[in-house]
Amino acid sequence: MELLQDATVGYGYRPLRAAWLLLCLLATGTALFTALPPTAVGDGKPPPFQPAIYTLDLLLPLVDLGQERSYGPTGIMQWSTVALIGMGWDGHKAAPSTRRRHR
Repeated sequence: MELLQDATVGYGYRPLRAAWLLLCLLATGTALFTALPPTAVGDGKPPPFQPAIYTLDLLLPLVDLGQERSYGPTGIMQWSTVALIGMGWDGHKAAPSTRRRHR
């Protein structure tokens, strides 16, 4: 975990790295879900599918934008979804904190 925090946010000393990581993940997820969109789930009419909003819905752990519960990935895209959710939770956990790093 320390290597990941050092690479992504520099233990809080380089918080812009987290923003770049989020933007890269957003671009990757948007491209993936544009090429292979998930299918609508549930009853009723789902909102229009928006790949960027769907990706943000997966990456931001405490935000519900309505896309994730309206659409479900199939096949190999399920693993992409799991990876994005995990990276979103890890990015949330690795966000800059007030802890000091001791050398």
